[in-house]
Amino acid sequence: MLNVEMWERFSYYGMRAILLFFITDEIANGGLGIAKNTGETILAIYGAAVFLLSIPGGIFADRIIGPWRSTLYGGVVIMAGHLCLSTPINSLSWTGIVLVAIGTGFIKPNLSTIVGGLYDEGDPRHAGFQLCYMSINIGAFASPLVTGWLREHYGYHAGFAAAAIGMAFALVAFVYGRSKLSTFAFDVPNPLNAD
Repeated sequence: MLNVEMWERFSYYGMRAILLFFITDEIANGGLGIAKNTGETILAIYGAAVFLLSIPGGIFADRIIGPWRSTLYGGVVIMAGHLCLSTPINSLSWTGIVLVAIGTGFIKPNLSTIVGGLYDEGDPRHAGFQLCYMSINIGAFASPLVTGWLREHYGYHAGFAAAAIGMAFALVAFVYGRSKLSTFAFDVPNPLNAD
């Protein structure tokens, strides 16, 4: 579970580190060749979309599939987005940016819900939250360094591929560890058919 959080943050901050350069760099250098002002606008829209898509991501989990499945599907969508970005085809790059934003919207509101479900009300143990925030910080710290180094030595697509590989490992661990979670993680708290 913490691996998914770490790699989701790695994905977000890694994208932020090289996405503007990728969008505005010349096509000959592996970029998309878009003007700097337009690139900055695209980056701002991407950043806003990541946070705004948390609203439908949370509602979808709350009403239809539950937090565990929402996190799993969000991770798969992020991984698919990074695979698209790691391919040197311009149309797939745009698809990848959209997929990463959508996938993050599914993960962001639901992993904290799953961690919160590990503890009963009044439980003095809150180590799960400390570990969760530590994994967020590790992913956020490491991602610009790793993606920047990969971009410098192997190109933009290698930087994007790093997040796809990391998310794949995180999803394997997430699925493997599902038996350690309470039924709370798999329940749909407010199903549509309950209305």
